[in-house]
Amino acid sequence: MKEISENAKKLLIENLEKLPYAEKQAKNKHSSLKQIIEYFIIKDNIASLRLWGTLAESKFVTTINPDFSEAEKILGFEIHPELKEILSLNFYIEGVLEYGFQLDGGNHMNIVQKFDKSNFKDNFICCGHFCTIGGAVEGLLEFDNDTGAVYFWDWEVCEHDKMADSVREMLLNAKSIWSVAYEDELFPLEDLYEK
Repeated sequence: MKEISENAKKLLIENLEKLPYAEKQAKNKHSSLKQIIEYFIIKDNIASLRLWGTLAESKFVTTINPDFSEAEKILGFEIHPELKEILSLNFYIEGVLEYGFQLDGGNHMNIVQKFDKSNFKDNFICCGHFCTIGGAVEGLLEFDNDTGAVYFWDWEVCEHDKMADSVREMLLNAKSIWSVAYEDELFPLEDLYEK
């Protein structure tokens, strides 16, 4: 049976207690991306504690206020509101949907460079207004500025796969990378409350 420290149990209980409220907030149709990311982080904390007995790393979401007007002038088009929202947050998460992915916010970034696809030969990625919002070993996580959809571009096979119609949908459906473990590898939740 999987064992974890008393401190890990305490952190696990704290995150489990936060989960219902965070889920309610995240699944509200008026939720912000910040609320959805905070919900994802709580699920990630729970999965990491159950698997490793520790938190993977200290994760938090902060709001930053980038000026999009100069980037929009250079690009020659308006940046999608959901993309502006995600680029106005400083965070880093790892998840799994169809593909494993890393997603990060806009701290220390050049918005115009996130749209620069001049190094790519694939017509799909060169056409339209695709912004890189994350990646993985196999490819890039791309946001379609025209539609708001999220794609995974696999650079080994030069193909795009649509992951979700929006970042919101992707994050609400994604799992923590730690949650894909087998049940016998996880600390059982019922052991939290045994005397």
